[in-house]
Amino acid sequence: MRNEGTIYERKEGKYKRIIFEWRDEDGKRHRKGFPATNAGKIEARSYQLEIMRKRETGYSLAPSGTTVWQWANDYIAIYKKPRLAPSSLARQLGIMKFLKPFRDVPLENLAPERVQMLYNAMQERGLSSSYISQVHKLLTQMYKKAYANKMISQNPMVAVDPPKITYTKAEILTRRDIGKIFRTVTRLEKSVHGRNNYKKYRLLLCSRQACA
Repeated sequence: MRNEGTIYERKEGKYKRIIFEWRDEDGKRHRKGFPATNAGKIEARSYQLEIMRKRETGYSLAPSGTTVWQWANDYIAIYKKPRLAPSSLARQLGIMKFLKPFRDVPLENLAPERVQMLYNAMQERGLSSSYISQVHKLLTQMYKKAYANKMISQNPMVAVDPPKITYTKAEILTRRDIGKIFRTVTRLEKSVHGRNNYKKYRLLLCSRQACA
């Protein structure tokens, strides 16, 4: 069949490898190696069929070895960096670090349950739900773009539920509470320790009172 690529055996030093070689729609040559075994031949043929299927369905012919981590780096550099201030870019890179468990996972093969396991692990480490939500947002955006660019045949993030954000209710001091604290601080002022910290206490209370 035309443009289906070629599978052949090649010697590399003391060992042999099964090589699948093909050209993409731009004429660029690609090679992928497999073990020189019967299983390697089957794997090479399966990969060849995958490339042919992607060509027929219009999906990118980029090597499927692209990992989640590689695409995260590329996505931020190409689509995020030009639009973000340095501080916002730094936050995105900080969020991206949580995707390191997927460093070796092919972009096409990320399973929804692995994403959920990552969220669970982050929660067990004591990270806030809002931070986990930012990781979810990044994964959702980068996979949406990968699907739009026809880099993947399906988007696993559509099967991942977004983490539920929990909010801590802020405690607002009443005037009565503030009065009690002021009286306590005034008594502390008479001690050596109190004199050293009196201004700090008063500034803190005044700012709280203003906010209330």
